[in-house]
Amino acid sequence: MDQSADTRTERSVTSTLSVRGHAAKSQPLRSNRHSTVERTDDARDYSVVATCANSPTLPPNRWQVQRGAAATAKDGQLFAKEGERCVHSDQDSSCRDNNALIKIMKATKRLFSRLGGASALPRKRAAGLTKLATLFALTASALLLGRLAGAADTVPILWEAGGQSAGNDGAGQAARVAADPAGNVAVISGPSNAIDLAVTSYTSTGVFRWQSAVSPSIGTFQGDWVAAAPNGDFVGVGHNINSSGNPIAITLVRFGLDGALQWRVDVAGTLPSVGRLLVDSAGNAYLAFNSLGDGQDIQLRKYNPAGSLLWSQVINTGFFSNNIATSLVLSPDETEIALTGDTSGGVEWITALYNASTGIRKWLVIAPEGTAARDVVMDTTKVYVTGLGNVGINSFLTVVAYDRVTGARLWRTDKKPADAGNAAGLRMDLAPDGSVVATGQALRGFLDWYTVAFETTGSVRWEAVRDGGLNTDEIPAAVLVLPDGTSVVTGKGGPNLPGGFIPGVTVGYSPTGILLWEAFSPLATVWATALPNGDVVATGGYDAYLAAFRPSGTAAGTMHIADLDAFAFSMGRTWNATVTMTARDNANALVAGATVSGIWIRGNVAMCTTDGSGTCSVVTTTKAKREQFTVTSMTHSSLTYDPSANADPDGDSNGTVVRVRRP
Repeated sequence: MDQSADTRTERSVTSTLSVRGHAAKSQPLRSNRHSTVERTDDARDYSVVATCANSPTLPPNRWQVQRGAAATAKDGQLFAKEGERCVHSDQDSSCRDNNALIKIMKATKRLFSRLGGASALPRKRAAGLTKLATLFALTASALLLGRLAGAADTVPILWEAGGQSAGNDGAGQAARVAADPAGNVAVISGPSNAIDLAVTSYTSTGVFRWQSAVSPSIGTFQGDWVAAAPNGDFVGVGHNINSSGNPIAITLVRFGLDGALQWRVDVAGTLPSVGRLLVDSAGNAYLAFNSLGDGQDIQLRKYNPAGSLLWSQVINTGFFSNNIATSLVLSPDETEIALTGDTSGGVEWITALYNASTGIRKWLVIAPEGTAARDVVMDTTKVYVTGLGNVGINSFLTVVAYDRVTGARLWRTDKKPADAGNAAGLRMDLAPDGSVVATGQALRGFLDWYTVAFETTGSVRWEAVRDGGLNTDEIPAAVLVLPDGTSVVTGKGGPNLPGGFIPGVTVGYSPTGILLWEAFSPLATVWATALPNGDVVATGGYDAYLAAFRPSGTAAGTMHIADLDAFAFSMGRTWNATVTMTARDNANALVAGATVSGIWIRGNVAMCTTDGSGTCSVVTTTKAKREQFTVTSMTHSSLTYDPSANADPDGDSNGTVVRVRRP
C-alpha cells in the first residue's frame, strides 16, 4: 500500500476509534480463517492485520478471532476483537489467493494516547453510547472495509436529495434517474403520497427545481423509467397496480422545463409490464412493454413530442406464449431501434430491429440462447444482447452479437467466474472505444457482482468480481461507461450498514478493469446516470432518494458568468439600473445556488443567488448619468469560481463588468 493510501486509511480509522471510551463494532468476516491484532515493538503503536493462518494457536500479544459464542458475534460470523473492543479487520477476499499478511492500518501513538492506551480500554461494552456515535462509528467502519477490499478510493457523497420520508407523505420508491443536456436530473418514483406517479427534478448541484405528479384512475402508481428530451423536458412512464399488487395499466407522461404536465397517455392492457423507455434527439418517445393477448405479447410504440402515436408493432412468438419485453436501444444515428425480450418459462431470446422512422421491422431472431435476455446495445454494425445463457444445466453471463443488417448471429461468449456455480448478465453499455461492458451476477455461495468487458470480436478484455462481504445476495442494477472509458456499476452491495441494512454501492473500473473508486449511499441503488460535468448520480430507495458522486480523478467543477445583461428603468427624477447574471459550470450546465457578489461604481456592494434557471439580478437606484457593475466573486457549495471564463455572448460586456446608461 502506498503512502497516500496509508494516510487515507489512517484518517478513516481515527474517525471511527475516537469515540471516547466506547466500543466500535467491526463488520463480520465471511470466513473461517483467523484475523488478528498485532502489537508492534512500541506498546502504543498497533497494526491491524488479516492473516490466513489456519492454526487456532496465536503468539503472545495477539487476540484471536472469536466465533458465535462471543457476545457481539452472530452464529457463523467472525469478528476481530482486542479484548472486548472490536477493531477493524479486512474481509477474507484477500486470503483467497495467498497466505500473506495483509496490512490494513497502522495507528499512530497519538491516536492510542487519546484512547488511553490498550490497557485502559474498557473490558466490557460501555453504556451510554449515543445512536449518533454508533451510526458514525459503524458507517466509518463499513466505508473503511469497502476502501480496503479493492484498494480503491472511497468517493464521498457530493450531494444528496430526497430520502426524507419512508411514509405515505414521501415521493415513493425511486425507479430510474435521467439527466438532460444542461445537467438537470429527474427521478421517477411511486407511489407518491401513497398513490401518485411522481417526477422530481434537481439541478446538477442538487438544488430542487420542481416535483410533479399524476394520479391513477384506479389503484396506485409505481415508477418505471424516465428519459430526458433534448429541450429539457422529461418523459416518464409508470404502471398502476391493484390491491393485490397486480399491474393493471401503464401511463406515459411528459413534463416541461418548469414541471408543468405537457401530456399524458394511458395505455390500456392486461397484466402489463414496462421494458424500457427512450427519447430520441427530436423528442420522440419509444416505449417497449408487454401485455396480455392470447398470452403476453411484446409491443413497441413511438410517440411524437406532442404525445400522438406514430406507429405500433407487436411480437407474438406463438399461441399463448408469454413474451416479455426487457430492453430497447437506438442506433448511434437514430435510424434504427432494436428491442430485446424473452419468453417466460422458456429458453428463447427475442431480438428485433426496426426502422425508427416508419416502424417497419427489418428482422426478428428467436433463438434458444437461454432463459432470460436482459439488455441490448447497438453500434454501427452490430446488435449485442446480454442475459442468462444456458449450456446444458449451466448458466452464464452471455453476450450474443448479431449483424445489424441481416440479424445473423456473429458470435456468442459465455462467462462466469472460475469459483462460481453460475452467472447471468443483467445490464450492458458501449464504451467510447467500441468495446461492450456487461454487468450481472455470479453465484459464489451468495450472489456477487460480476462485470465483463468484451471486444467487438467476442473475446474478453477483462472481468471483475465484487464481493462486499454480505451474508446475502449482492446484485448490480445498472452499468454505464463514461466518456473517459470508466465503467460505472451501481446496485445493492456490502459491507452492511449499521443494523444490517444493505447500502447502495457505485463503483468505477478503468478501461482495463482496475477498480478505481467506490462510493456508498445509505439506500440500495437501482439506477445511475452521468452528468455533463462528469459527476455520477445514483438513485434508489424511499422518497426518491438521490446521491451524487464525483469520480476519483475528476477535476473539481468550476463556474463562471456566462451572460451579463443590464437594463435601465426610469423612475422620474431617479432611475433603476438592473443587472442580470447567468451562471454556468465548466460543462456549460446552468448553475443554481451560486451566490454572486459585486460592486456598483460608487462603492455599494450587491449580491444575489442564482435560481433554477441559473440567473439572478441586482438593482440600484441612482440619479447619476450612468452606472457600472463589476462581478467580484462567486461562491457555491461544490463549485469554484473561474473568473477567466467569464463571457457575454451578446457582446455588451466582458462577462465581469457591465455599464448602464440613464434612460
